[in-house]
Amino acid sequence: MEMDFGDYYPKESLQEQSLREQASVPEFGSSSSFSAPIASAAPIGETFGDDFNPMQESSPSSSSSSSSFLKKQVEENSDIHSHTSALLFSKQFVIIFGITIVIVFGIGFLMSFLYPTNSKKPWTLKVRNNKTGEIEHVKITTPFYDIVRPDGAPNDEVFKVVWPIIFLLLSFSTSIALNQERRDAKFYFIIFLIAAQFALIFAWIPVFNKEHKPRSALYILVSLIMLGSFTAVLIAGINIYAGAMWAIFIAWLYYALNLNINSVGKYERFVESFLKKYVPILPPPPTQQDVKRQAAIQQASADAMRENGNGISANGISASKTQIDLPPLQ
Repeated sequence: MEMDFGDYYPKESLQEQSLREQASVPEFGSSSSFSAPIASAAPIGETFGDDFNPMQESSPSSSSSSSSFLKKQVEENSDIHSHTSALLFSKQFVIIFGITIVIVFGIGFLMSFLYPTNSKKPWTLKVRNNKTGEIEHVKITTPFYDIVRPDGAPNDEVFKVVWPIIFLLLSFSTSIALNQERRDAKFYFIIFLIAAQFALIFAWIPVFNKEHKPRSALYILVSLIMLGSFTAVLIAGINIYAGAMWAIFIAWLYYALNLNINSVGKYERFVESFLKKYVPILPPPPTQQDVKRQAAIQQASADAMRENGNGISANGISASKTQIDLPPLQ
């Protein structure tokens, strides 16, 4: 027995129902597939409120993935400041800072001990002898620093306090520059500049205090200022406070440069006045008797050569027995 479903569901009703279902399900990928549920829902203001944010309706998995993506992007775009703040007071930083302090202060105190500024020892001045053309080393008993001490220079105790502070700031700034995770070309270039400046600082001490060359020491300070200014800018890109510490060092160098220029002027004026008074020790001038004796020797030598030229024997030996009489010494 066949059952006719038309008895229970009329054909017109089935067609109308299928049409309604097709109308309620939009085509996949169309814009209405996203807007239809919202359109069929109640107005936004009645259901969700005026401050409704569609991002609130996203699933937890999508929100977590988007937040992780943003976090990763921030880390990639962050500069070296974040690394500095994270590593500033780490164990690695403390070790680097301790090693830097030992090296800088150790070399600094050693050079100051070997070549003190206010040494009272005599020193030598190189002077060219105008008579012989040779370089003579003249001993000067006046202490070198007493001669070239700049006008308005502070007490020696001020330098003993300021330089350790400068070394402490440079050591701290250097440790920040060394305590970085990134090992790129910029990192190694900064390290090279720092090492070159410490070498120039320690080279200035013997050049000025031992070699007594204030003009050469002046050139060293000029080189330090140029390199230090460039280094301060690069380190400020790593950490602004570290760059400020290096800038304090540059400001001190400008003050030291002014003192060094004054020393050069005093040194050159001293040398100029010394050369006017300096009379080198030369052999005493010859006496009149020495002049006559030398003339007689030359005349007798000339006469002997003429006679030997005319009286040579067969065996090549001169037959002349001329005696050369020299004036007696008085």
